[in-house]
Amino acid sequence: MRATARLALLLAVVFSVTSCSEPMPAASVSAPIAAGFDSADTVLVDYLRKLYEATTADPESGLARGTLGIAYDINGLTDAARLTYDQARVLDTTDVRWPYYLALLHASRGEHAVALRMIDTALLLAPDYVPALLWRGTLLLDMGQTSNAVSAFETARSQGAGAPATLGLARARLRLGEHDAAVQLLVPLAEETNHPAVFRLLGRAYQAGGQPHKAEVPLIRGRRSEPLMWFDALKFEQWEHAVSFTSRLGYAEILLALRRTDQAVDVLEALRPRDPNHEVLLNNLSSAYSQAGQEALAVATLKEGIAAHPDSFSFHLNLAYHHRHGGDDDLALAHAERALDLSPDLSQAHELIGEIMLARNQSEQATDAFEKAHSPRGYYYIAMLAGAAENWPRAIDYFERSVALDPANPLAQLYLGRSLAEEGRFDDASAALARANDLGASPDAFFSAISRLSSLRAR
Repeated sequence: MRATARLALLLAVVFSVTSCSEPMPAASVSAPIAAGFDSADTVLVDYLRKLYEATTADPESGLARGTLGIAYDINGLTDAARLTYDQARVLDTTDVRWPYYLALLHASRGEHAVALRMIDTALLLAPDYVPALLWRGTLLLDMGQTSNAVSAFETARSQGAGAPATLGLARARLRLGEHDAAVQLLVPLAEETNHPAVFRLLGRAYQAGGQPHKAEVPLIRGRRSEPLMWFDALKFEQWEHAVSFTSRLGYAEILLALRRTDQAVDVLEALRPRDPNHEVLLNNLSSAYSQAGQEALAVATLKEGIAAHPDSFSFHLNLAYHHRHGGDDDLALAHAERALDLSPDLSQAHELIGEIMLARNQSEQATDAFEKAHSPRGYYYIAMLAGAAENWPRAIDYFERSVALDPANPLAQLYLGRSLAEEGRFDDASAALARANDLGASPDAFFSAISRLSSLRAR
């Protein structure tokens, strides 16, 4: 199974490279940089050699030099990429890509001043390119030039940059101590995006403005660390030159995340002959088939993965999910149990077994599985079972455990409130229900719980 952090890294627009010389006369551009020819990946070597030979055949072509730089860049040869981009921008001063790609490389290495110079060069060539405007504001903010960052993000907003520009502007306002201005930007943005990065900053803005009681829920909803990203067409173009096995696999993951399913399938199927039993490739290919609605191929690929990697729990777990969704609980249970043989602390497998037992009305076995999961979802199910039996102290105990691990779950907060109300703890119930409402609980469920609380109070 793919880790969220890895996906997030692959999806993020890169910050990257060292120092870069100022434009020189074309005559002083040195010979093309040769790199990567010693790689064990023969497909990559052949591709790089072909592009390198194109640059030597036409040494004055900025396009040929820049294309070689892209190939170096996207296949992990960033030092060679930096030098080659620098040559390309000297040979062709009109192509925005070369200074722009240089800026991203320099930024990824923390060389903000050089990156900013390159972004400004790119914006001279493409003044309305929104990702460059966003990067300009981000770099200025990272360099401590907050007032300039405000202007940059306002420019980006005026050019239609949307949520990323508004979030950047709010960050700058907060950095300047303008807490109310940041809140005014973030409250509607949070409603619009429902993104954890926006909630997290909103919570910080409330805290900085001396309103800690308002900060609690936004900080809860902002616990996940994923960044708010933007699509960068120029950066995405580089993936066409991803040739190494690793970079090609990363490209497929990006396509899957963008729901470009057919392209992802094509990339993964073409990649498979290079390493037919690669564990990550097979899991991703199964996910791509499933996303494309080709469940039979998805299941067949997972079975091939099990044959090639009999000690890998991920294939068994994913196959268990497929069988569960397909209505074959016996097979789902068998594969979930095999996944647990290989990884005894696998929460997802325990949860899946608990759900199957629950569907079979075997509540004791379900409770045992959910207990072993040690997860917010598992504790939530145990609490619901206790509530169904009107064992309110046990329900409260397990809802509180669930909420402690996942305080952003509005349903757990809601049913915690209902259980507290049934136990006669009315003030605690009111607080839990208010939190559930703030976290986005269903209005119907919320008003039903409030009505029950009012009824119990009156009684």
